Parts: sequence; structure tokens; C-alpha cells
Amino acid sequence: MSAKGDEEVAEISSAALADGLGPEDDRNNQGKLGELCGRVASRGQIVGWAPQRDVLAHPSVSCFLSHYGWNSTIEGLSMGIPFLCWPYFADQFLNESYICVVSKVGLKLKATENGLISRYEIKTKVAMLLGDEQIKRIQWK
Repeated sequence: MSAKGDEEVAEISSAALADGLGPEDDRNNQGKLGELCGRVASRGQIVGWAPQRDVLAHPSVSCFLSHYGWNSTIEGLSMGIPFLCWPYFADQFLNESYICVVSKVGLKLKATENGLISRYEIKTKVAMLLGDEQIKRIQWK
């Protein structure tokens, strides 16, 4: 995993595990995937592959953090799941615009000046997404 990849895993895990928006103890969170798997074991599971449509169809899924490839976009829309958009390249940016600007069923994640999505950005946008009445009315799941 690249240094940037390690930093992104650290930010995502901190956002997923944080109880609040305060500072976290990052000494034990260096972005190692194995450590993250152990830390989330009581609340979730990290796997190499899962049937995405089945996961999105589960009633406990309340939002979909995605890179916005076309298949993910169609599957998320077909399941009525609101999106957090994290595109990387190619058509993913166009798909993000469709989700966030045209359909208004998702929110864009904004990177810091060093190109990372922070744990605060993720946590804030999840809260905004789940509290947005317009998006709740659009969901049909």
C-alpha cells in the first residue's frame, strides 16, 4: 500500500471508530489494514470482496461511500442508497456530478490541500447525509 493509501485507511478508520469530532490517538492508527480489521471486528468486517448488490440491499445500510464507477453508481441508485462521493479518475467525476448536482442524492467529499479526505470530512458528511430531509424523501429502499 502506498503512503497516501496508508494515510487514507488511517483517516477512514478514525472516522469510522470515532465517538466524536475531537482529536484521536493516532499512535495506534498508522493505516495498517490488519490493525484496522482488528479494531472494527466488534462492529463490522473488512473483506477483499463482497456481493455489492446484496450488501446495499441490506436494511442496515444507510449510505454508500463509493469511487463512483458506473456499476457502483447504478447499483447504489437502484437500491435507493444515498451516496458519499470519492471519485479517483475517468468517468467517476462525471458520475459524481450526476449524483450530487443533478439527482441530489449524495454529497461530495472534499480533499485537503495534500489530496487526502480527512476523518472530519467523512464524519461531517455522513452526519449531513443522514440528516438531509430532501435526500431522505428521495430514498425508496
